[in-house]
Amino acid sequence: DTREEFRDQKNDADIHASLRQRIEGLAHVDLLALIDDQGHVVGHSHPLPMPDANLSNREFFTVLRDGPPDARYVSAPLTDPDGTVWTVHIAQRVTGQDGAFLGVVLGAVRLRYFESLYGTVAASSGDVISLVHGDGNVLARYPALPGRPQDGATNPLAASQKAPPVPAGEMEHLGITPHDFTAAHKLENYPIEVRVSRAAHDVLRGWHQEALVIAAGAGLVELGLAGIVLLGVRQIRSQGRLAHAERERRVQDMRFATAME
Repeated sequence: DTREEFRDQKNDADIHASLRQRIEGLAHVDLLALIDDQGHVVGHSHPLPMPDANLSNREFFTVLRDGPPDARYVSAPLTDPDGTVWTVHIAQRVTGQDGAFLGVVLGAVRLRYFESLYGTVAASSGDVISLVHGDGNVLARYPALPGRPQDGATNPLAASQKAPPVPAGEMEHLGITPHDFTAAHKLENYPIEVRVSRAAHDVLRGWHQEALVIAAGAGLVELGLAGIVLLGVRQIRSQGRLAHAERERRVQDMRFATAME
């Protein structure tokens, strides 16, 4: 793909419907969007029209534009235009075969999704599972943080305090206090970590199960995030194949016309 081909998807009347179809059945995905190299929205899945704003000055855009070919980004919690749903934006750089920056695939995932997801894993164990941003903010937690506002209220991070950092260079870390043990696992491809805490008096009754919970939590998150980005990447590749087929057809038509002359 080239930058021009990526931008030209905006002229495709079916781009909106195609993106909508890709997230059907994914209740936790609030938005899937394609943004070109100049910061303009090429297409999106939102049911309501989006303003024709330029996003080139947004943090996610500048980080990915100036980053390596496989750069990824995870935002702090953001609210939708109505202020009713809090989401985390997951974004990935789209890079051409020549290494050029083509644009961004952006997905918005509801924070409540992670809390519900962790509830299915830890409801019976009594563990505390947290999703922590690289800057230390607790994005989601099960059980929910005390004072956690409902959707439509203030920023959910208002109920939390930043988590202590995991030592630099470590993908996994074990923290011990008189009250609990906390195991942390950093995701390889995203600035996020999953933390699982267990009361100290329960540790000796089955700490080996903690590793399974961490692996399950981290795996579910990474699969969910990667799946969102994959939807956008497939859309881009599909449009690229169509553009290539169209060019081939035009060349054949020109050859045929020349032969007839």
